[in-house]
Amino acid sequence: MLLKTEIAQAVETQQQQLFAQKTYPRQMLEKIKILPNFALVVSGIRRSGKSTLLAQLIEK
Repeated sequence: MLLKTEIAQAVETQQQQLFAQKTYPRQMLEKIKILPNFALVVSGIRRSGKSTLLAQLIEK
């Protein structure tokens, strides 16, 4: 069983690694409209940059 502190530390480490990565701005980033009270679904083939797009969206 994991302790809450271990989970929090793992999340923090992953966030630091994610934001430390150098990425190229995605063209779709400017076209995405965030609507309140709606979920954003990003789908696509494997290794197409979905996680990178979401990380850049979070930074924005």
